[in-house]
Amino acid sequence: MRIALVADGAVPAEGDCSRDPHVVADGLRDLGHEVTLYVLADTGSSASDGEHTGGRSSPGSEPEERMSPHPAATWWSLTGLAPKPEAVLSMGMAAPVPSAILADSLGVPLVLCLPANLFGPAPPAPGYRRLVCRHLPAHCLLVESDRHARAAVRHGADRHRVFVVPPGIRLETSVGPAERGRRTTTSPARDRLRVFFDASATPLDDQRFVASLLDRVRAERRRRVHTVVFAPGDRPGETGDLWSGGDITLVRDRGELPARYADSDVVVVPSATVDETLPALRALAAGRPLLAADCPQNRDVVRSVRHGVLAQPGRPDEWLDKLDYLLAEAPVRVHLGRGARAHVESSFALPQALSQTEERLRSVTAAWCYAPTSDPWTQGEET
Repeated sequence: MRIALVADGAVPAEGDCSRDPHVVADGLRDLGHEVTLYVLADTGSSASDGEHTGGRSSPGSEPEERMSPHPAATWWSLTGLAPKPEAVLSMGMAAPVPSAILADSLGVPLVLCLPANLFGPAPPAPGYRRLVCRHLPAHCLLVESDRHARAAVRHGADRHRVFVVPPGIRLETSVGPAERGRRTTTSPARDRLRVFFDASATPLDDQRFVASLLDRVRAERRRRVHTVVFAPGDRPGETGDLWSGGDITLVRDRGELPARYADSDVVVVPSATVDETLPALRALAAGRPLLAADCPQNRDVVRSVRHGVLAQPGRPDEWLDKLDYLLAEAPVRVHLGRGARAHVESSFALPQALSQTEERLRSVTAAWCYAPTSDPWTQGEET
């Protein structure tokens, strides 16, 4: 199948999740499809006139094309595409409208992968959600959870065209079945437990909350805790010296994330205001005990007490008690880690997400090529 994947240029290249269009494109190619990735160019770049700018996003990946989000340039940039794709797949917040123009111009079906933040705590304007869910000529809408499916229907989507495809995470094979829930490396400070925290997409107030929580664990519960914080860039976000000290390790290289997750004792995900479940998914995939905010987006991932522990936002005493419990009980950490890994393997594995996406693409292209007859009883039969 020939597929044109149109992706928002603002989507981060995570490299381990199906939210990354490069991961989806490479995965569909591995399944035997011919995929051309079109990344929406910045309106101020030279690609805004419809010109292509080839490039590689990661080693071993296929070249990507730059496409302007302007309606006229969207069609003009693909007039020389031969043979034309059999379907258009859209990913990202800004991609649906150019994808719809492209699909309608080429006369091929359109599949929209609705981003998680379309229905998150800070969504775009309601008019844009109605436009994407109701008015664009999409033959299929792919959402990440039943909660998103209900939201899409509320904004005008046809419930019969909305399908749930949970996000897929690349499973790390370095964590074996016998080691799930335990560290994979030896810490220099053997008597300290490691708490991992991803501050890359966490608001400043939530970062301060975690810092104060860990200070209370050390002061009130007498726990020797070493904190590992992922904060890409020269400085850890806008927090300045918040994450400084001898008992804190700053990680700025995204390539270190799998090892850091696997070497942690507890992973903390405090934010309830960002519709971002990737840190929680990474913790579950690594077989780590998870302490996360009790909010709709985290409940989409943590569906049972065997998968992780949820705490109400804004209740520091509850967070303190639950974190202290996880740090004190090693058997509980092992049990939660094994349950988390099994949960991801059955529900959020990357091959499963790619297979479900492929199934939707095949179904819409088959229906698009289906030529009905005037007789409903012999519809589709050769005469």
